[in-house]
Amino acid sequence: GVPFGDLFQEGTVGLISAVEHYKPGDGGFHARLVHAIAATMDDVLAQTEEAQRNDESFVVACRLLESAQRLLSERLGRAATPAELAKLLQWEEARVSVILAMLGEARVVHDQELLDYLDVMDDLNDLDNQEA
Repeated sequence: GVPFGDLFQEGTVGLISAVEHYKPGDGGFHARLVHAIAATMDDVLAQTEEAQRNDESFVVACRLLESAQRLLSERLGRAATPAELAKLLQWEEARVSVILAMLGEARVVHDQELLDYLDVMDDLNDLDNQEA
């Protein structure tokens, strides 16, 4: 879900927008404000749910692609090409290439974070050894 603070902030934005755009002929002021705030908050919730579904779909696609890579690598005795992966998965080659690139970037970032963590641990061990 959406954190309360974010939802409150979006509701406030809806309130400000409703006040700025209100015209006396639009009907009751209070009712218009309530409607505008509710609509803004509903939009935020819907966008958040859609983003979560997209994230979940991307994770599933990554897992499928990695499984296809392993399967084809075993069958072919070499790394599969994006075209071969696309054919197996019945995806467009561009989709395979984009996901492969994103996975590669994520692995680099993850590896760097792990190396940074290990460096900190080594430094802490060195300090412990100096104190002993």
